[in-house]
Amino acid sequence: MERLLRADLLLDRKSSDLQLHDDFTILSARIINLGPL
Repeated sequence: MERLLRADLLLDRKSSDLQLHDDFTILSARIINLGPL
């Protein structure tokens, strides 16, 4: 699960290098949606 999340994050970063703030928001939303792993 952790590996998938990391790969997902890497893809997100590549596609939006200039939108770090957006990446942070997306990451927060994902963590909230996943809840405790």
